[in-house]
Amino acid sequence: MGLYYANAFFCATCGPSGRGAIVFGEGAPFGFFGPFDVKPFSAALDVVAHELTHGVTAQTARLNGFTFSEAGALNEAFSDMFGVSAAFYFEPAGNAPLQASYAQGKDLTAPAGFFGRSMSNPASSGDPDHYTRRNIGGDSHFNSTIPSHAFYLAIEGGTNRTSGLVVQGVGAANREQVEKAFFRALTTLLPSSATFALTRVATIQAARDLYGTGSAVERAIAQAWDAVGVQERLAPTAALLPNPAAGTNNLCGTTRPSWVLGITASAGTSNLRVVEWQLDSFDAAGRTLDSEVLSAAEFGRFFTACGPGSDRILAQNDACAAICLGLGTGITSGSAQVSFTALDDGGRTLSFSTARAVLRPPQ
Repeated sequence: MGLYYANAFFCATCGPSGRGAIVFGEGAPFGFFGPFDVKPFSAALDVVAHELTHGVTAQTARLNGFTFSEAGALNEAFSDMFGVSAAFYFEPAGNAPLQASYAQGKDLTAPAGFFGRSMSNPASSGDPDHYTRRNIGGDSHFNSTIPSHAFYLAIEGGTNRTSGLVVQGVGAANREQVEKAFFRALTTLLPSSATFALTRVATIQAARDLYGTGSAVERAIAQAWDAVGVQERLAPTAALLPNPAAGTNNLCGTTRPSWVLGITASAGTSNLRVVEWQLDSFDAAGRTLDSEVLSAAEFGRFFTACGPGSDRILAQNDACAAICLGLGTGITSGSAQVSFTALDDGGRTLSFSTARAVLRPPQ
């Protein structure tokens, strides 16, 4: 039919026993996507190992795949980490075809390098290398290069281009030490709603468990997370994404246009019990159009995309929701903001809000 599938995916509920299956696309001939051949996706060892790692994740941490959650980005990041780790185990290091490198998916095309992500220099593949550059568009593959770049730095060392911080890695000869620490964190320490901050804590703890407190592995991993801007959270935060968001004329609410937004509420060092939350919408001039106060029970009903789906947010964890928002008939632009009121473990009242997300007209 002249149609080609140029991708691969893991399906956790597929297969004869319903325990998982992997689909590898057949690729495409020269010129179909551009001036290159796309090989069958099973031809790249790191891609095969990437998808197999999704199977490991599905049976262990079960990291939530919600687009706007950090757990979804971690799901992709761990698959990239162990995808390239498998390549380094079986192939010689280098940039030629069938050689291992930190360019995930390098061997998918001929000439090489038209697909994939760079873990050593994420900006070269259009991806972020630092936490301050996260969530542009909210895609989990995009955000995955923040933790996978930390993994690279912990092994190889180097300087993060955004922060300028230098990491003393363990060196390629000791690659297995970092791999084992990250694998232990994935398979035994992380919950399904894990965040980047919680993964920092878990990987450092895993390094201590395996190699002792104050080891070179612990130092390298801690420095790597510092370099990519991921710290243990101290206070709760919230994000409303994407920001800016383009409207759609496909009706998801009661008015056209409307906007599909992801909300993430994140706890700091304390568990939180949400008391109420508020959704405010504004016109293009910043005037309030609507202000809706919602209950703790409604928080539990809406925030089910990551986290437990209750009024609780565990320390260092996220709660996520996807909403469809309309500003009113004929109103084509504006902004929105979400605020939260919660109690911490000491019974103190905490308030925190997202930044205002700009709502643009449909493209």
